[in-house]
Amino acid sequence: MWFRSVQHQAWEEFLSAPSPSAFHQEAWRFSSVQALELPKIHYGGDVINLRRDALPFLLEHSSGLTPETPCLVFANHTLVLQRTQSPHPLGLVMLPLKSAIRTHESLVRSYFMRQAAELGSHKYAMWHKACLRNGVLIYVPPNTTIETPVEIFSWLDGTGVALSPHTLIVCGENSRIAVLEHFRSVSPQDGGFVCGISDIHLAAGAHATYAVIQEWSTRTRALHLNSTLVSQNARATVLQANFGAGFLRSESLSRLAGSKASSLMLSLTAASGVQEIDQRTLQDHTVPDTSSDLLHHNTLDDSARTIFSGLIRVEPRAQKTDAYQKVRNLLLSDAAEANSMPGLEILADDVRCTHGATSGQINAEELFYMRTRGIPERLGRRLIANGFLASVLERLEDKTLRTFFMNRLYNDKG
Repeated sequence: MWFRSVQHQAWEEFLSAPSPSAFHQEAWRFSSVQALELPKIHYGGDVINLRRDALPFLLEHSSGLTPETPCLVFANHTLVLQRTQSPHPLGLVMLPLKSAIRTHESLVRSYFMRQAAELGSHKYAMWHKACLRNGVLIYVPPNTTIETPVEIFSWLDGTGVALSPHTLIVCGENSRIAVLEHFRSVSPQDGGFVCGISDIHLAAGAHATYAVIQEWSTRTRALHLNSTLVSQNARATVLQANFGAGFLRSESLSRLAGSKASSLMLSLTAASGVQEIDQRTLQDHTVPDTSSDLLHHNTLDDSARTIFSGLIRVEPRAQKTDAYQKVRNLLLSDAAEANSMPGLEILADDVRCTHGATSGQINAEELFYMRTRGIPERLGRRLIANGFLASVLERLEDKTLRTFFMNRLYNDKG
């Protein structure tokens, strides 16, 4: 099969690529690269069986936005639930990638990992490709609007598990869709290594929203690599909400490849304990008259660490670029550490680009105001932190997704 040869070549690239170094590679500056020194990941592509007692639990907790929401649920690469109409009345294709490689070969060949991993994790992208066992293909035909979001659940069950979830979203001309993806662990004791990739391709005039909520156990070390290609008059929105994982490396590339293309890159992170959340982004403007906007809000408690390194790159002929980048950190503890490195690389002269990063603590007057109204300090701190994160959601156009994430922030049960 053609895909096996692709995987074989990727394995060779993985073995030959150098390991990351925080001292010698700018792309890994400040990062705890030792978190990725996992010898077993070289052999971690084999599917680990799902525990029998886990199945009822994860089916119960993969409830979906509504009972009618099209949904795929995976556990350790195994499809355990497929709630879709086949064929979908609007022509939507939503299939496990393992099946799509056979039934939609030309589509997968055309778009699968078409853009290289440019932000430091090429080695792990090759591991992902070589060890890929399953994922999801979503294809929206031209001039088709999917009114309600669709959902994907990827569960990790067991210890020492290695997963490589892959989501491939292809939107035809003038189509619209919103996708919500969940990354979860069955138990707080479960853990392992995850390298997931999301491929998003928007044809002319398409609008797509991809939102991911990451709730891996703190025993999990994860890489999430996102690549978005936006064509003429298309608009992409990517929201990443990080609540879990002991170590997370997130890389997100948005390439504006057509006139009037626009991209919105949102992120909210609640880090505590000894979590490390490392986010690297690239807003790549390749043609004239494009726009991008990035807004990241992080709250850090205990001894948590965050790293942000973002670049707005304007290619030589990309005149009339309009690009923004803003990172804000709210420190809830004196031991927390936030590292922010926004950057610009502008090779055109008729552009408007701004970037910035701020870090601060909770305003003592706000806490005092709450205490005078009977709100305990601990609850007051939590409400302020949640409000800080919730302000990112105001930028999210899809009301269903916005409501979901607001409920997750203000309700521990999600």
